[in-house]
Amino acid sequence: MTLWTLIRSPFATLHRILAFITTFIPYLSQFRLNSTPKRRQLLPQDTASRFVREFEELYGRRHIPFEQRAYADLTHHAKDNDVYLLVVLVSEEHDDTPAFCKDVLCDELLSEWVRGNDVVVWGGNVADSEAHTGIPLI
Repeated sequence: MTLWTLIRSPFATLHRILAFITTFIPYLSQFRLNSTPKRRQLLPQDTASRFVREFEELYGRRHIPFEQRAYADLTHHAKDNDVYLLVVLVSEEHDDTPAFCKDVLCDELLSEWVRGNDVVVWGGNVADSEAHTGIPLI
């Protein structure tokens, strides 16, 4: 055994271990701890309609008036017509979502205020790509 072999041995072993680990990195994203079933992605307008339909199934038909248009279309509408745009994002994984939807979004006073103050409302579920890719963070 030469001196060069003794010096190189720990580095060669470390290289083999790192090479072994890096071969599995592309597959690590498949192993999520809280795997939830993925929702079928729809066209933006269909996604908005699905949000309203699911909201009404859970909380009833008395709620703030959600627009059933794509987010991008609604932003252009709000800008062109000089109205306010209220964006509501909900997540089924958040514990306070049902209470917020029932107590706030279904409140009659808020609904009247929205209708009377030139406000358009767009709602989205964070499980849909339309709800988290189309909205710029300001």
